[in-house]
Amino acid sequence: MARVTVVGAGVVGLSCAVRLLEAGHRVDVLARERPLETTSAAAAAIWYPYLAEPRERVLGWGATSYAVFAELARDQPAAGIVLRRGTEAFREPAPRPWWADAVPDLTSSDRMPAGFPAGWSFTAPVIEMPIYLRWLTGRVEELGGTVTRLTLTAL
Repeated sequence: MARVTVVGAGVVGLSCAVRLLEAGHRVDVLARERPLETTSAAAAAIWYPYLAEPRERVLGWGATSYAVFAELARDQPAAGIVLRRGTEAFREPAPRPWWADAVPDLTSSDRMPAGFPAGWSFTAPVIEMPIYLRWLTGRVEELGGTVTRLTLTAL
């Protein structure tokens, strides 16, 4: 297996590191900021393929990530992920979302507040980022990877 250096310890860097470690690679994460100092720590995190392209690829990616987050919510409560039912409301009738096939329980909502005649309800993974980043960091370390604070001046 290869030795891999991941640059950045936000959610993307740590997620990549975990997958690479699970595949058997030796992984070192190098980052100017520790995970809880990154933009990821302050970002809102709800699974939703909003304005993502290319749609034909995003649908598969969305379904896969949804399944992973749902499994983590069920099997790893320490990961900070919960499944929550919500409704996207529209001020005018809206067609079935292009990403509907990635969600196991999308339904048309008929109980909408005044001014919103249409809506789609579905269950989405909601991620509490500081908890999830701690969990990802622990997973990296558990799998034998490292996370090191280091400012790189060049790649």
